[in-house]
Amino acid sequence: MGANHNHVPAFGEIERGVFAACGCNGLGASNSTAAGIAAAERVLGHQSELGRVFSRLAEPVSLPLQPLTTIGTRIHLAYREWRAGAE
Repeated sequence: MGANHNHVPAFGEIERGVFAACGCNGLGASNSTAAGIAAAERVLGHQSELGRVFSRLAEPVSLPLQPLTTIGTRIHLAYREWRAGAE
């Protein structure tokens, strides 16, 4: 699991020939799976609507320094888990 401040994955070609779909923030298994599928499609040179959606997302923003990151992340994840319910 990787976390970032604006809850978007690090997606796409991060170096020549190196593709990534990471930074899922601990929730949303379907989002992580979709990002992985879109990255795999990109590797194969396939253009899809899913890939275009992920390409339009903002760049991930780093979290603040410790201990604020740990405290804030735990509170935020607990809130999002509560909101997600039985998803």
